[in-house]
Amino acid sequence: MKQTILVIFILTLVAALLLLLLWGGDGGLQAIYLWIAEQENAARGIDGITEASRLKVRDDAVRHFAIYRKVWKALFLIALLLFCLDGKRRLDRMEH
Repeated sequence: MKQTILVIFILTLVAALLLLLLWGGDGGLQAIYLWIAEQENAARGIDGITEASRLKVRDDAVRHFAIYRKVWKALFLIALLLFCLDGKRRLDRMEH
């Protein structure tokens, strides 16, 4: 049971990391953030988006992508460590 959970956890992390890398970096976040800002402005009755809002969206996307990248790297390293520890435990069990 624990082995199955570990494998699912590792595969999920790898898939999420690949999706994040394929997403195209902070440019993908910028497009989504701009769309959200435009929708918020439309809900308020404002037509379009200002240049100041565009700059804020760009800065937010760059900052958030850096945070996401650090978190995914940390999670990937933790998953790799757990995988290695599980492999060592299996080898130790086979020797006895």
